[in-house]
Amino acid sequence: PINATIVIKGELIDTEGTEYYNTANIKVILSIKDGNFTLGGLFGGDETLGRVTNAALNQFSPEVVEALTPALEQLAEEMIMKYMKSFTGSVPYYTIFPKLHNLNKKPNLTVTFKFVLFHKASLIFLLGPMNPTIRIEGELVQVNGVEYYNTINIKVTESIRDLEVTAEGLFGHDEELGRITNHMLNRFSVEITQAATPVLEQFDEKMFMGFMKSFTGSVPYYKIFPRLNNYITN
Repeated sequence: PINATIVIKGELIDTEGTEYYNTANIKVILSIKDGNFTLGGLFGGDETLGRVTNAALNQFSPEVVEALTPALEQLAEEMIMKYMKSFTGSVPYYTIFPKLHNLNKKPNLTVTFKFVLFHKASLIFLLGPMNPTIRIEGELVQVNGVEYYNTINIKVTESIRDLEVTAEGLFGHDEELGRITNHMLNRFSVEITQAATPVLEQFDEKMFMGFMKSFTGSVPYYKIFPRLNNYITN
């Protein structure tokens, strides 16, 4: 569930004797719970690796939600702003707010409301080619006369292209509203990619770090890098 608080600020403008509502600013505050994220097309479509990666991803879902929320809020603000500009700029104010029309004498108007944006939604990121650059830093440690590789730090740099975003279960599974919303989301795919990339990089770093720590901490160094083992002296 995504609970949204939306604050719309604007002013009345008179055009040829007819009042219209001009949206000046929109602020969206999202509260996201039970985030479920699925990455598709990973590792050349390998189902096993994809399933393992998605399972690991959802272990970090609170961190992913926390990182994505500001970007989703900004995206929602831009989408609603464009809609409000086109809608209220063409429909007379009295037809939008008939009860307020005769009462409101102020040039400025602020509308605040809360609503459940997604009843039960999962955001599915269908990613095109991902070219990660992974830098692993570590050191050799000796345990009972056997050398192991201790991973100290991992840095991942992602390059993502051809992003498609699909949100499911929108508006009580209304197909038409869901289709329109997903179409709008993908119009902002570049912005979403920019917002998602640092999150994915951070997640990959945590995932690789956990894997490397468990793997290299239990497998002797000479078995991992047999050709390098004879050259490493420090």
